[in-house]
Amino acid sequence: MNEMTLSRTRPVLPSLLGYFAVCPAKYLLESEAHSYARLPLHPGVILGQVIHQRVNSVIRREAAFGNYTLRQLENDFSIELAANRRAGPVANWIYDRHGVAGLVSRQMLVTQIRYVRSLMPPVFVKGGLAHEKTLPVGREVMLTSNDFDMHGRADLIYQERPDRLNVVDLKTGKVTDEQNQPKEANLLQVAAYGIMVKERAPDMNIGLVLTGSRDSWEGALNTDLIERVTTIIKNINRLLPRNIPLSVYELACPGTYCSHCSCRCSCPAWTEKLRKQMQPSLSDHQHGGIDISGKLLDAESDDHLLTLKILLPDNSVVKVFRVPSSTIPDPTEIIGKQIALYGLNTFSETPIEYFPRNFYVINMQDTRRSAFQFHWQSEGEN
Repeated sequence: MNEMTLSRTRPVLPSLLGYFAVCPAKYLLESEAHSYARLPLHPGVILGQVIHQRVNSVIRREAAFGNYTLRQLENDFSIELAANRRAGPVANWIYDRHGVAGLVSRQMLVTQIRYVRSLMPPVFVKGGLAHEKTLPVGREVMLTSNDFDMHGRADLIYQERPDRLNVVDLKTGKVTDEQNQPKEANLLQVAAYGIMVKERAPDMNIGLVLTGSRDSWEGALNTDLIERVTTIIKNINRLLPRNIPLSVYELACPGTYCSHCSCRCSCPAWTEKLRKQMQPSLSDHQHGGIDISGKLLDAESDDHLLTLKILLPDNSVVKVFRVPSSTIPDPTEIIGKQIALYGLNTFSETPIEYFPRNFYVINMQDTRRSAFQFHWQSEGEN
């Protein structure tokens, strides 16, 4: 497992700068096409992708948002769920039995529709495109940087005044943290777009705008931001040179953020930790969950749902309830083998000093609270 290697083949991606800042292995696993496993996407993330696609398709046609209905959004969401390879077996299991309502609430759908409608007119028509032929302005603007070997597509760039261009990045969730500051990954991404715009329009001041479904933030590209972003970009080009096989194990930097990393099931460093001890830290991060590794002692089936009994490294025994049998078709074949389970949920709030003994995958009382990112691996499998 520790010999797992991957090469960087693409230019630096602004959307993943925040990943590199915490773990170069995560950047590599997220930025490159490969066959290594990743955890399924949460339905809320898939819904966000649908909204982003809808916004981009509408603004390219210069159409209005006001006629986008709840039924259309549900239909678009269902289509994307069926087409998305990372929707995951838990989401599919629930959708087959409960439909869209089993995955996301009506309130969440309404919130996203309101967000889409709010984007016209205040953001998209502000400024105008009078200098479109000479300045990098418009929607879905492709940007490149020869200096940094970087490229990315900005959602919107518009001229606010003669000496200022605003770079807008759209998000379907919150863009600020608990201190009302822009989330680091969002800030690094939009600042990287700003740097590429500055290369093409060196005489212009660059404004940065993050627009989310529940909040927004505006700032400016300044010296401090430029230094922060360029330092990360230089480190990417130094630590991840193009087209050279690199050890994912050596690049991995395990930490508290691992508990909500979609690549952790393919991370040799994280797997090694799980095999030696219980999950080092519990995370209350949205869509996170708890990972465990141990020997599968028994598996009981009841109405297409499994209950697993697992022996952990500290010789304690835990149970995992309501695992869809479709996710583990023949559990009897892996009884007695080492097994790792990712993204499990617990029945109640767990104090940091206490490791839970009971977990679940499907929440029968409220399916929207199920462990949508559940993933399992057994000894001898990738």
